[in-house]
Amino acid sequence: MHTKTRTTITVEALAALFPHQVATAADLITLGLDQEELADRRRSREWQPLLPGVLLLTRKPPTRLQRVQAALRYAGPGALLTGLDALHLHGLRTVPTTGQIMVLTTRPVEPTDDVKPLRPRTALEPVLRKGFPTAPLIRAVADTTRFTTCPHALRAVLTDAVHRGGIPPTDLMRLLSKRGEAVRHILTDLSTAPPTHRPPPTRRSTSPPQWRRATSDTPAFRIKSGPRGRQPGVDS
Repeated sequence: MHTKTRTTITVEALAALFPHQVATAADLITLGLDQEELADRRRSREWQPLLPGVLLLTRKPPTRLQRVQAALRYAGPGALLTGLDALHLHGLRTVPTTGQIMVLTTRPVEPTDDVKPLRPRTALEPVLRKGFPTAPLIRAVADTTRFTTCPHALRAVLTDAVHRGGIPPTDLMRLLSKRGEAVRHILTDLSTAPPTHRPPPTRRSTSPPQWRRATSDTPAFRIKSGPRGRQPGVDS
């Protein structure tokens, strides 16, 4: 009598194989699991479905980055992250990440409540940010502004792109010229605004600290305060 032997794969081993503990069902079957075992682990809530065919290999609630990883796996090979989540990975975090996760893909992908797939007209060179294949910054800005309806958020994204991202307003103007009067007005303001400069650091004394001799009511090794109660060589 033939008895089917089930494959035993530890959660620790899977965590090492799949970044952010996110895997597709196809990947897991390739490793030797069968549909029955996948169903058992889902029923026991050991694993959670995040998107069609994509599982989270933990009982804990998914983080935003785990949802990002799931969106990329759902979109398939070659997909790039764009939108607000891409901006955060590029270091532009003025506007919080909410709503659908935007991905660029050339494959036909069904949109879901969590994922908004976009078709790029031309091939884009991926930029790796914290292990995620990400759209170039200027493309992520363009996709974000395309779906941003809040005027304050729109201004925050464009201002951040210019001041922190280093994108010239003229480049954004050429790219977003047909995006609407609100975008043109913001970019015109950014083009005419004087550049912002950080004040130079204040020069402070580099002389070594002076030590007080300990007394009955003074702790030993106290640094002598500088002018106005500041410690020499220490920024407030």
